[in-house]
Amino acid sequence: MISGQCLCGAVTFEVDAPDSHLGDTRYCYCTECRRANGSAFSANVPVPNESYRLITGEDAISEYEYSPGTVRAFCSKCGSPVHGKKADDPDHIRIRLGTLNQDAKATMTSHAWTSEKPAWHTIEGYLKRFKHGADGTGGTPK
Repeated sequence: MISGQCLCGAVTFEVDAPDSHLGDTRYCYCTECRRANGSAFSANVPVPNESYRLITGEDAISEYEYSPGTVRAFCSKCGSPVHGKKADDPDHIRIRLGTLNQDAKATMTSHAWTSEKPAWHTIEGYLKRFKHGADGTGGTPK
């Protein structure tokens, strides 16, 4: 069991994950993710809907559909990004790794949308880099 919460604690959730492993994820540098997270990139992991449980704060969650079929949810009290949903992947919810209360295993697979990476951030390491999208979403390796 992995738990998480927003900054103020109004929204809390749990994720069932075997051996605390959440699965494959990537760093995303697209402008939307950077603005939504207030950072150089986002680190979001899709988890099956049936593995995710909202414990508290349903009334505190506000949703914003920033593009057709893509929703970002955040705490209306403190503004923390909490999760995201995509209409083309209705079986998963995307949780923000920064909201977790403890370390969890997530396999970082790539850097996506590096064409929109801010100049002040340097990507290091061995992961694949994609100028657009990544891993089957129409992106091409950089």
